[in-house]
Amino acid sequence: VKDWLQGEGVPEGLMIDADRRWRIITAVARLGEITADEIDVEAAADQTITGAQFAAGAHSALAKPEAKAKAWQSATEDGSIPNGTYFELCTKFWQPRQEELLAAYAEKYLELARAVSAKTGIWEHCGHATIQTALNGLWPLPVMSWDYIAQVEALLATGEMSSQVTRVLKMNLDISRRALKSQEL
Repeated sequence: VKDWLQGEGVPEGLMIDADRRWRIITAVARLGEITADEIDVEAAADQTITGAQFAAGAHSALAKPEAKAKAWQSATEDGSIPNGTYFELCTKFWQPRQEELLAAYAEKYLELARAVSAKTGIWEHCGHATIQTALNGLWPLPVMSWDYIAQVEALLATGEMSSQVTRVLKMNLDISRRALKSQEL
């Protein structure tokens, strides 16, 4: 599929427009088959708002520890990222087959939930859309386990979470329980 970016082996009738090109770039980033520099070259060639958004998502999807650390830091410490770019950054962070690389971020998610609830750091000034995107987009579904669900339930049982955070955590817990039960079947 990466060859399609150079126009090689593209199935007849398949158009590689800008959106499809970014989907391919993100997919190969997830697999570790593209570098951050190559993503930057693509972003320089697509000087649109959408190009900047998709580039942020591709960087976030990269299967590299330094890319994940940078994406997490941007998502949790930079309150100036435009909503569309922020959405791509958060929703492309968790990728299948990156479980080992991402495992430590499940605990960081709990720290994020606490910070959002307490309105500390950037969360003091972030709006509803950014908070919802962070809490939903960074939910660690690919590394979900029954033990993690118990941790989140214990956090909720403290009664310290705001109503917004509680609502999102409960919704994501329901999704996660269904996913784990399906996997067990």
